[in-house]
Amino acid sequence: MTSIVEALDQYGNRPYLLTVGEDGPHTSHTRVALAGGGLTCPLSKSAAGNVRARPAVSFLWPAIEPGGYAIIMNGTVRHVDDGGAEPVASIDLSKAVFHRPGAPQPGHGGSCTSDCLPIQLYEVV
Repeated sequence: MTSIVEALDQYGNRPYLLTVGEDGPHTSHTRVALAGGGLTCPLSKSAAGNVRARPAVSFLWPAIEPGGYAIIMNGTVRHVDDGGAEPVASIDLSKAVFHRPGAPQPGHGGSCTSDCLPIQLYEVV
C-alpha cells in the first residue's frame, strides 16, 4: 500500500480544497504540508468561513496522466490558526484513495465501486 508520504512525493503539495458554504460548494487551490498525523493548509477567506461552520473537507489531486489515478482525501478541520498572514487549517484525515473511473481491481475488497486503491494515512513504526 502506498503511504501518504509517497503519494505526496509523487503528486506534489498543490491540491484543490473542497469546502461547503451557505451558498453551496466552494473549490480553491491550496498547498498542503504533513503535520501532526494530518495535513495543514492555508485558507482563502471564503474557505476559512466555510470550515468554521462546516469542518468536513476534501482534497483532490487530478490524475497526472490521461487514464491515471486522481487522489481524493477526506478529513475534518480540527483547528484554524488566524495568527499569520493567512488562516491555516489543521486537518485530521479520515480516508485517502487513488481513484479513477472503471471497475474495481480484483481482490479490492473496499466499498468503492470504481477503481480505487487505498493510501496509508499514517506511517507504521
